[in-house]
Amino acid sequence: MREAKLLPIALALSASLLVTGCADQPRLQEVDQRLNELRERPSGRQIEALPEFPEPLLATYTQSHRRDPFTPDRPIVQTERDAEDSGIAPDLDRIPSELERYELDSLALRGIMRRGNHARALLMTPEQRVVSVHVGDYIGRNHGRITQITATSVMLTELISDNRGRWQEREQQLTLSR
Repeated sequence: MREAKLLPIALALSASLLVTGCADQPRLQEVDQRLNELRERPSGRQIEALPEFPEPLLATYTQSHRRDPFTPDRPIVQTERDAEDSGIAPDLDRIPSELERYELDSLALRGIMRRGNHARALLMTPEQRVVSVHVGDYIGRNHGRITQITATSVMLTELISDNRGRWQEREQQLTLSR
């Protein structure tokens, strides 16, 4: 009941405010006049013209008669030593772990946990997820396998393919970071 009496009063009050706000036409004309003045005058400081730049010197490539540095100067001949298989190759039939999706430099070592002789390392992914790993786990895009976990680092061996299709081992290390 009380709300029904207040509703007409509120409507009358808002209507009077609306009419009062629109009644000040001379003030609007003053604002429009001031805006027009501001639009006509230049604003801010003047921008200086760009300086004249000297004409660039054109260089001519004069070594076109020489050997292309991107092709071998002699054919690559496979020697007996090269033909021998080193026996090193990644297991391509193995299902890759989650951490093999990331480049090694995008993973951060955040902690080491030990229980007796067993150590686990905590690695942070680029998505800020912490993943626990241990010796024998694979990480990184180059078939990296964890070989040792020390108090401050994780040692791993990556398998890198050379230009002849052979695999070479490369030692890498992740150190504890904050």
